Amino acid sequence: MISLIKHLLLPGSPCLLCRAITGSVSGLCRDCLPDLPLTGADCTACGMPEAEPGSCPCSPADWPFSAVLCAAYYRFPMDHLIHQFKELPRHESARPLAWLLASRVRRHAGARPAVLIPVPAAMERLQARGFDQALELARETGRLLRIPVRTDVFERRRGLPAQKGLNAAQRDRNIRLAFRAGKLRGLPDHVALVDDVLTTGATVRHLAEMLQRAGVGRVEVWTLARTL
Repeated sequence: MISLIKHLLLPGSPCLLCRAITGSVSGLCRDCLPDLPLTGADCTACGMPEAEPGSCPCSPADWPFSAVLCAAYYRFPMDHLIHQFKELPRHESARPLAWLLASRVRRHAGARPAVLIPVPAAMERLQARGFDQALELARETGRLLRIPVRTDVFERRRGLPAQKGLNAAQRDRNIRLAFRAGKLRGLPDHVALVDDVLTTGATVRHLAEMLQRAGVGRVEVWTLARTL
């Protein structure tokens, strides 16, 4: 936590949670930062917490990724920050949230992916918000870790229902209709999918399958938060 605060120091910016100016860091002040439910001993296969390394009962068939790295658990105040990031016109949220994600990635001992691929937002939500939150997150994280971002790998179809509120089976059916391949040829062997929240994994699982069929050997998943 201390090293994270040192990395984030930017005096004078307001805290995204309490809006305090004095002693604030890049987006979060010293009082609010410790309240974040940052991940700790979590399974790198599915992102869920585990009592001991290797004790998670998740199935490789359900989580076919080389790593799943989530910065925090999806509970207060992280859920508030993500809602604020997606729903309010406050683009200053992207940088501190990317710092949190980059900090989680730096704790991972594995090799870094060669390319970051943001999960495309639904067109209806993109038009309503005016920006793609996964793209903004990927760009800031890529800048911090010096990893390029590709936005031409997947395309999102219009007119399909949002994932929120659907059960796992409905999410899976919806996702298989939601995306079509863009420029899958020529991708490096190791990539990471970037999104804001990991829930059932239906979206990233489907996209990983498309990448693997195109010849990508290692697919990681990077998200700001993991639902419990």
